[in-house]
Amino acid sequence: MSLSKTDERIAKLYLSLADRPDLNKKVLGEMALTRKWVLAIVGDEWPLQHRRVLGPVIRMRLPFVNVLSVTQALALRRMRQDGDAMTPEERDEYTYLVLCTVSGVAAGLQNTG
Repeated sequence: MSLSKTDERIAKLYLSLADRPDLNKKVLGEMALTRKWVLAIVGDEWPLQHRRVLGPVIRMRLPFVNVLSVTQALALRRMRQDGDAMTPEERDEYTYLVLCTVSGVAAGLQNTG
């Protein structure tokens, strides 16, 4: 189920916040290897392929969760890059945005944020 909720593009976006190419390669490599072996073991072409209810429900939610994730990552990037130049009000608004997206992602994924 966790593999069906992951998106390599979103992972790359979050990984770019750390500016660690060595970590990027390791995380994305392990993600691909895990997906490959899990699918091979269960005999599916994509995660939850044979789950008639759960698979489609998760795939239907992902575009909305991904928008929240991208919004969160961009807000975090802005806070890190321009945080010192922000007014206290701007910083509070970005902090609130991040907190709201954490709640939204957690609700959309139905387990974690």
